Amino acid sequence: MGLSLNVKKTECMVISKKSSNSKSNLVSKGDQIKQVTKFKYLGYPIKSDGRCISEISKRIAMAKDTFQTMKPILANRNISMNTKIRVIKQRNGEKTGSSGYVVYQKNDEDIMDRKNVK
Repeated sequence: MGLSLNVKKTECMVISKKSSNSKSNLVSKGDQIKQVTKFKYLGYPIKSDGRCISEISKRIAMAKDTFQTMKPILANRNISMNTKIRVIKQRNGEKTGSSGYVVYQKNDEDIMDRKNVK
């Protein structure tokens, strides 16, 4: 009993900083293992040059979108710093899936109402 390799599902990738297209010659049980130039590792796309520019661009866009959404709250001087911190922690928990500090919807609505207070 041991591990077995499914050559049909297996892919390999050569990662190099040089722009040359390196070829791998991996063989298992007489079958050539398919070489790819893009690969998803732990849910993140990686290219053969070792970069993940698309993922970085996606994260920058998400951060920009989140900041634009939160800007009215963060710029409002009528909302205390503690409340702003609670809102940020709650938003970060939503994005990362963590079960950290929770601000309930009623608190969120109160904060948005305060935004309109002069």
